[in-house]
Amino acid sequence: MVRYRKGNKYLSEEENIEDENNAWGFYLFLIGAILSGYLTYSNIMEFDWPKWLNFTLIIVAGFVGGGMLGALHKQIRFLIAFGVAAGIIYFFGALLWDKV
Repeated sequence: MVRYRKGNKYLSEEENIEDENNAWGFYLFLIGAILSGYLTYSNIMEFDWPKWLNFTLIIVAGFVGGGMLGALHKQIRFLIAFGVAAGIIYFFGALLWDKV
């Protein structure tokens, strides 16, 4: 049985995978919340709406955007790993193609 050390705790393999998934979900939520909040802010400032409505729209958009990225963290993690692997294969393939 494999044990992983995280800080002062020892985790089993399942607990370690769950911990990594939670971390990915949290950080993707933060990224999504900041990006969607900023995009909402930059697009609604051209309208002359009350301040409370602007604030509410920015907060709601941040939670929705962050929630969507956080919910899709496994798929996003797969796409990032696939992109890195494809980039490495392309790099070595281009090197070999030029040499042959």
